[in-house]
Amino acid sequence: MAGDPGFWDVAWNWPLPFVTAVAVLAVPMAGIIWFIWQLRYKQQIATLKDRVELGDERLGDAKEKIVKAEEEKTALHTTVKELNAQIEKLNSARLKKL
Repeated sequence: MAGDPGFWDVAWNWPLPFVTAVAVLAVPMAGIIWFIWQLRYKQQIATLKDRVELGDERLGDAKEKIVKAEEEKTALHTTVKELNAQIEKLNSARLKKL
């Protein structure tokens, strides 16, 4: 069979159409996959930014509460000192009467 191509002739010529077909299918699929990953990446970044903003807001609220609590603590401490001073004054006045 002189006209039949040999195995190596077929193997040598066959990969080019196969590689072309794979490339024709793979390149658009890779583009679609890349596009989907970019959308997911951007969505994750947006979610993280929202979480950071929420965390910043909560941190600001917590700092305000701390400042308010410290002011209340100082006011209570001052009130306690004033009450102790009045008690001492009343005790000393009571002792003078005795």
